[in-house]
Amino acid sequence: MLTRRTPAMCPAPVTGWGLVELMVGLALAGILSTLAWPGYESQLQRLRRADGVAALARLQQAQEHHRSRAAVYAAGLDDDGLALPSTSEAGHYRLAVGTDAASAAAGYRIEAIAVGRQADDRACRHLAVELDQGRLRRRSGPDGSLANDASDNRRCWGRW
Repeated sequence: MLTRRTPAMCPAPVTGWGLVELMVGLALAGILSTLAWPGYESQLQRLRRADGVAALARLQQAQEHHRSRAAVYAAGLDDDGLALPSTSEAGHYRLAVGTDAASAAAGYRIEAIAVGRQADDRACRHLAVELDQGRLRRRSGPDGSLANDASDNRRCWGRW
């Protein structure tokens, strides 16, 4: 004699994720995030570097404005005429201005030095603009020597 099966007798089909599937998924997500993190951090550094470049452009403009009113470029940020903050707008760079007394009429050096998280941007930690006898140079480097070669310098300044 055959018995008739009722829905209550049939086991329900198993749906959802098991522990093994969840662990494999988590492992894959971990591997992908490990591979993606350096690229993400590099893009963040590049975006923060734009803060330093913009601050140097503002300083450069302020120097030219100061020079148009006086016979020399300003020797510091707090010098009469510049009155600018010592950090970039977003705070990723500390700013410095320098001239020596002998060449204050002919040039200046303005520098942005990375601070905080941006200091991890090793190759482009220091950005500088130098004006000497009418010649403008953009320089960069891991330290105050600004010793990057031409290709690293272009990368730091966003010129590929």
